[in-house]
Amino acid sequence: MKPDPFEQKLKREKYMVAALFLVFLMMYIFAKIELYPKRFYQSCGFSGAVVTAVSYIRLELVLRHPDNLSAYRIKVTDERNNFIEKQAYSTYAVLSLVFLLAVILVAGFVVPAYSPILFLVFAGHAVLLLICLFYFQKKY
Repeated sequence: MKPDPFEQKLKREKYMVAALFLVFLMMYIFAKIELYPKRFYQSCGFSGAVVTAVSYIRLELVLRHPDNLSAYRIKVTDERNNFIEKQAYSTYAVLSLVFLLAVILVAGFVVPAYSPILFLVFAGHAVLLLICLFYFQKKY
């Protein structure tokens, strides 16, 4: 019997989450033994390890129980949810660009030294959004 591609995708995602858990755990350990600056890397490593551990457990539970797997498959492949997510992401993209332009305008009057940095952030954000738009666009 041919393996289910959706289940294989979830297994790959589970392995990726496990690898990320190890990366965050190493970040936390290195910060704990003061190989990295303590505060930022320690908190980032600990919170990332917790989030990835919870994600790993969730994926493991979904893969072990067939009822959970079928419910998760419906949740992921449901067209209504995909449409709502697409609308939410496009709203976020427009609002974030408008907000960044407003911040650049205000910073230009209040603190002109921050304007070039904010403009670079805006340009990088716009480029990332365009890359995501073209990469995730459906190909017919």
